[in-house]
Amino acid sequence: MVQGSIIHRRQRQYGAASVAIAFLVLFLIAGALATAFGLSGSVVRDATMSAQQAQALFLAESGLARALKRYGNGTLCGSLGPDGPYSLGQGNFTVVSGGATDFSGAALPAAQCRVQVKGIVSGVSRTIEGIMQRSTNGFPPQANVNFNQPVGTCVYPGCMPTNWNFSQAGWLDTGGPDSSRAAYIAKSASGSGIDVSAGGYSFYPPITRVGPKTLKIDVDYKNSVVGGSKKIHVNFWLYQQAPGTGVWSTVANGTAIDSGNTSGWLRTGTPGGEASATINLPAGTFRIDRIDFKLTADSGNNYSSVIDNISIDGEDTGLTTEEKAVLLSWREVVQ
Repeated sequence: MVQGSIIHRRQRQYGAASVAIAFLVLFLIAGALATAFGLSGSVVRDATMSAQQAQALFLAESGLARALKRYGNGTLCGSLGPDGPYSLGQGNFTVVSGGATDFSGAALPAAQCRVQVKGIVSGVSRTIEGIMQRSTNGFPPQANVNFNQPVGTCVYPGCMPTNWNFSQAGWLDTGGPDSSRAAYIAKSASGSGIDVSAGGYSFYPPITRVGPKTLKIDVDYKNSVVGGSKKIHVNFWLYQQAPGTGVWSTVANGTAIDSGNTSGWLRTGTPGGEASATINLPAGTFRIDRIDFKLTADSGNNYSSVIDNISIDGEDTGLTTEEKAVLLSWREVVQ
């Protein structure tokens, strides 16, 4: 009897222990599942936040593209913002403002603008700023036909056009008609001999022109020439480098800019200035992507000539949307 009672008590103890172990196992499993679900939820939230941040950045870039197009089509820098919000996809963008200073607060040239844009998706926002430049001369800004890129003092050979002969020609960093950089040639010695310097820039996007068409090439110029002879000559070449090849020049057209002494700055094609140089395009559609120029000082005394601000057709007519303005640089504004 006593032995049977002991056996029954042991069986009851073993049964209670098994239940306790089972509850412990279930508790551990429940805890593990709760942790797993919590981690999973955190991962999902982080992934969602990352996706929203990426979408907000894309929306801000879309707003920058809108501002670039409006700026190229003539909207004043200060009138670019506020503009929006504009809905796109799962969010919206707003062009916040346009300003006349660069990222460091320094004043920008007249044809440049800094614009700030914000993109928002489900309360997540990204803000970016871009510096844009538009054409005022019939060339895309990268053509550098005003000789002002990069901004600041020109340190040889950093801002030189290709094929430029710096021994006979150089730069006046504040010598242009608007106190900006200008290119010059100076005859090194009096007497016989002709000094020549030539240079040029390739650029993208190209400018599209449909021929037959006569293009006017104008330039600001200032000469120092003894006597009344026209001793300074300027010629231009336009190229289509691809697709196919083509070259057209004022030489072929016989319309070089030939000039004597000037009392100050003059501009071709205006009262008091020499006639515009011209280039004839044949029939066809041409995508011009390079300009070359050559300055010549004839034999005689120490003649010199300064040129600046080359333009084609005298203005920006004929440019496509992508040619009218370009984005020079951009950054994200961390708030």
